[in-house]
Amino acid sequence: MQLAGECITIPATMKLQAQKREAGVKLDQLRSSGSIPAVFYGKEEASTPISVNGSEFTRLYKEAGHSTIIDLAVEGESETKDILIGDIQTDPVTDEVLHVDLYVVTRGEAMETTVELEFVGEAPIAEEGAVIMRTMHEIDLRTMPRDLPSSIVVDLSTLTEIGQSIHVKDLNVPAGVEFLAEPDEIVATAAAQREEAEEDEDEESGEIDMSAIEVEKKGKAEEEGEESDKD
Repeated sequence: MQLAGECITIPATMKLQAQKREAGVKLDQLRSSGSIPAVFYGKEEASTPISVNGSEFTRLYKEAGHSTIIDLAVEGESETKDILIGDIQTDPVTDEVLHVDLYVVTRGEAMETTVELEFVGEAPIAEEGAVIMRTMHEIDLRTMPRDLPSSIVVDLSTLTEIGQSIHVKDLNVPAGVEFLAEPDEIVATAAAQREEAEEDEDEESGEIDMSAIEVEKKGKAEEEGEESDKD
């Protein structure tokens, strides 16, 4: 059977520079200078306030997303840290990044995380009117930090018949990665259009809504009775 997905090549190591943030520093002043307030923390790391260059972080985030390991180099520290970008706070009006959480992963220890599914290709059956339903958009997995793929590709071109589905077990498991989702869980499926399905059900049942007819007859009878009383 043709596999419906493959792992995207793990990107080269990305690096982010950071400076420790001293207590009392005004965050608005920090942002106006082009920096973003941030904090890193982890299983073996205490929460530490830092700041990162705004343009550098924005560029890196577009490439890395939330599922790519990044080397964080903190000014004054000799060793870098392996991090994942966590929560990002933005201004609701301007979308300006106001604060960033960076999670430090433990080197040499397996981690559990969620990776996005990237759907590619066109399902041949869609040209015949089928609806392609994507029932999963991300997948939970366990892996060593450096084996973490940025996403998992799902090839929709394998859907050639109505009722056919792509399951988790059909996806290609990258080396060093274990999917935590059930093997039979559906990722995408080809379904008939709802309108056609409803028409088929009506034709098969052959049922007529008698209640509507009775209400209509009753209404006509009452109208005729009222006209007779007037005469």
